[in-house]
Amino acid sequence: NLEIELDIAEDDTISKPRRRILTNDSSATPFSPSIKIEPGTEVECIHEYKAVDDDELTFTTGDVVTVVAWDSTDEQDEGWFMGVLQGTGSKGAFPINYTRKHNS
Repeated sequence: NLEIELDIAEDDTISKPRRRILTNDSSATPFSPSIKIEPGTEVECIHEYKAVDDDELTFTTGDVVTVVAWDSTDEQDEGWFMGVLQGTGSKGAFPINYTRKHNS
């Protein structure tokens, strides 16, 4: 369930949508949306997520994502991280509270 907030300027132009923090109802312990995670950290997906936008990752429960740095800090929204999906090499934003620390 993704909610998107649009910023509409006085001239009626719409800026890039901002992602909101997603909620889940799992018994697994997810990361908090405000957590600081260093690039290179591996996280395990504890929920399935289907990308809503071209710059997001689609993953299933059990997939592993390696956190990477954002190309631009302007892209980063609270609770969302940039990552590379292991196995496919796909890169995109993902909701951090749909993941937990990966025990490799």
